[in-house]
Amino acid sequence: MAGPLSHIRVLDLSRVLAGPWAGQNLADLGAEVIKVERPKSGDDSRAFGPPWVKDRDGRETSDSAYFTSANRGKKSITVNIAVPEGQALIRALAASFDVLIENYKYGDLARYGLGYDALRETNPRLIYCSLTGFGQSGPWRERPGYDFMIQGMGGMMSVTGEPDGAPGGGPQRAGVPIADIITGMYASIAICAALAHRAQSGLGQHLDLALLDSQIALLAYQNTNYFATGVPPQRIGNLHPNIVPYQPFRSSDGQVASASKIAPSLPGCWSRFLSGAAPGSGWSCWKRPAFRTARSTTWRRYSRSRRSGPAASGSSWTIRPQASCRASRAPCASR
Repeated sequence: MAGPLSHIRVLDLSRVLAGPWAGQNLADLGAEVIKVERPKSGDDSRAFGPPWVKDRDGRETSDSAYFTSANRGKKSITVNIAVPEGQALIRALAASFDVLIENYKYGDLARYGLGYDALRETNPRLIYCSLTGFGQSGPWRERPGYDFMIQGMGGMMSVTGEPDGAPGGGPQRAGVPIADIITGMYASIAICAALAHRAQSGLGQHLDLALLDSQIALLAYQNTNYFATGVPPQRIGNLHPNIVPYQPFRSSDGQVASASKIAPSLPGCWSRFLSGAAPGSGWSCWKRPAFRTARSTTWRRYSRSRRSGPAASGSSWTIRPQASCRASRAPCASR
């Protein structure tokens, strides 16, 4: 069955991750995506190894596993856009494509006559999506931007990791390049919206996606918590600033050296989970009325869940989390 975007052709001039992620999403939806790479070396991320992709005979190729994570379902060509012949080829291709994705620094493609204003003259229906560190306007638009620095500037590293002063505490990046990925996701949504708009108006448009904007938007309730209180959010490890209980607990489940971890949430689910707690176990305290609502347990989070009791002392609790999860159908994970 053809995908919903099987009638759409995408010219993907982007490289590494944020732009390619958007192109990959469109390919997954059925679009024909032509990736444009530099002659000889190709996309920078082809060299981001090890590990390397293996061929059918089990031999390592020159393509990294990293590259394959963001370029599924695409066709690839090489074009040298630094020379007039390459620029002419891109202009000719763009004249017949629906979408162009690029993540060059601000103004770079315009110098080659490949900016949005130049390309829309021959294809007014073109949807031109630019992904940069800081956007197409503003005082920082000419600065390069990369995921690691954006996670720091955009607040992700201020709310990720253990608190300052705790073992292993301090700024921590997410385990994947979340700023790049979320910008690619927002770009995918924007492109689909622009296609819907074009179906009504007949016109394309220039989409401006910035890593910093996208990273800040991703902070979600951390942003609104700050707007509501004026208090900057802090790193609190595996705890949650709004929901309790929502963290790992030690237990006596022996599947992994008496160190199973669970993370139940929502009052109803938590109540069902506690139905499996053995009388007299460390979990029994959570059955008291004072701990039945999220509002009341929030005030007891540090005193009961982190600073004292079995979770902090390291002793095992008598509940077996996997068995309790199965019996109560409460959502939790263990290892």
